[in-house]
Amino acid sequence: MERIEKNGTFFNPIMGVFLTAGARLILATAESLVLENDGYLAYCDTDAVFISLKHIKLVQDFFKPLNSYKHDVEMFKIEEYEDENKEKHLADNVWFYGISAKRYVLYGFENNEIKIFKYSSHGLGHLEGVDHEQW
Repeated sequence: MERIEKNGTFFNPIMGVFLTAGARLILATAESLVLENDGYLAYCDTDAVFISLKHIKLVQDFFKPLNSYKHDVEMFKIEEYEDENKEKHLADNVWFYGISAKRYVLYGFENNEIKIFKYSSHGLGHLEGVDHEQW
């Protein structure tokens, strides 16, 4: 059966192209900025970039003029993790293991044990009964 999709009220194909292109330009600029300053980039996705800790402020300051809000908002969020006492910490000395674009884990070592800071199991829903620590 053939179906014809009708454009929604706010459909604008040009805006869709520019939003995606703009986001990629921002990520490429962040990557270039970090690499030019002897940093490292562990991972880059549609809306995220994992960079060396010492370069976070550099990237945030570089993009600060693009803030369109009246109050101070950082364009890039700093990822934090909670310890067993619910205290927040920056993930220092982070290791990255990536399988594909949406399957990765950021981890480190704490008291000779693996500590998982962040993970994505996108596309692994078909593996019933397997949690992030197992895979």
